[in-house]
Amino acid sequence: MITRIAIAFVFSACSFSPLAQVDSSFLAGASELTTETLMIGYSHDSKCPWKEAEAESAIDSELRRASIQRTERWEDVFLAVTPSCVQVTKDQTETPAGHAFSYQVRYCSLGTLNHQKEDELVCNSTDFGGSASGGMDSNAKKYYLDALAGGVSRALDDFIRATMDQK
Repeated sequence: MITRIAIAFVFSACSFSPLAQVDSSFLAGASELTTETLMIGYSHDSKCPWKEAEAESAIDSELRRASIQRTERWEDVFLAVTPSCVQVTKDQTETPAGHAFSYQVRYCSLGTLNHQKEDELVCNSTDFGGSASGGMDSNAKKYYLDALAGGVSRALDDFIRATMDQK
């Protein structure tokens, strides 16, 4: 299931929108939408300079900040977090100089909203992700993970606003 999410996201264009809002029509079909729990689908790219556990920890920190508990149960809506990394080399040599990465953070549904087919993946057009590039040291890794966490934070803030507006 998560693998299909990665395939759908890696090849789509990345846009950065720090004040984006979750499309209320996307959430309209969700039953019992709550700000208490949320499913997170993280697809790790092994080319990224961090371990999967480090990204999961950064995501979990943002969930704690927003007072949202991660659930493993598929809900009507889930947050898909998908980084894509490329190693950059120096001056046409093979010497590694750093990484460039893009990351997508989108709300998606798998066959439960807006009369879609049972196994059809549909994602909201709002992307809370972005892109970044940097070196290879531990400061660069922290920079990348902070950027990823920032996208999750923006998504959670808007999710809370959208669910409060539904009440």
